[in-house]
Amino acid sequence: MRDTDPWSAVRTSYDSTAGHYSTLVLDDLDRQPVERGLLSIFAELASGGRVADVGCGPGQITHHLHRLGLDVFGVDLSPGMIEQARKNFPELDLEVGSMAELSAPGGSLSGVVAWLSTIHFPDDQLPGVLEEFHRVLAVGAPVLMTFQVGDGPKHFEQLWGGEVDLTVYRRRPEVLADQLRSAGFHVLMSTVFEPVGRPGAQAGCMIGLRT
Repeated sequence: MRDTDPWSAVRTSYDSTAGHYSTLVLDDLDRQPVERGLLSIFAELASGGRVADVGCGPGQITHHLHRLGLDVFGVDLSPGMIEQARKNFPELDLEVGSMAELSAPGGSLSGVVAWLSTIHFPDDQLPGVLEEFHRVLAVGAPVLMTFQVGDGPKHFEQLWGGEVDLTVYRRRPEVLADQLRSAGFHVLMSTVFEPVGRPGAQAGCMIGLRT
């Protein structure tokens, strides 16, 4: 019988590589001063209420936000990734779910982080995800998104020591900024940076405030 779940390949890919992926990324934030700085800016903007880390993977960003004093919970499509996150950080609130259909009531969150987690959404589906972020955020609350800078999709069949079936959609900051504005956000900050230890790699970060 044909699998009609459009996210089956993404879920299976992350489930099958969850352990190795966790080992690779768990301590990477300790070596990334720019990324920690961006998260600190977000934490100041989002203080005072509940915050979601969507596409939380093995929980390293959720854990960092928790250490910064935020009331944060993590959501991931992959049960394997949530299992790793619970092993890594048993004190955290973590759940399996989709960022496109969050369980939070409308206007209830003080912030949303999507750390390299919207990269598997095709261009025509991303506006719907941004609208969902807008729905769950309180007026004035921030969304922080990081993404791979570039043009067009790139497909992978091998990653993190295993076989995968993943397409990464690279984006230009100006295009994402326009999409955020269309979804009802004021773009507070946009930057492009090179992660430490990955020469030539361009990552983008954008912070928008819900209007």
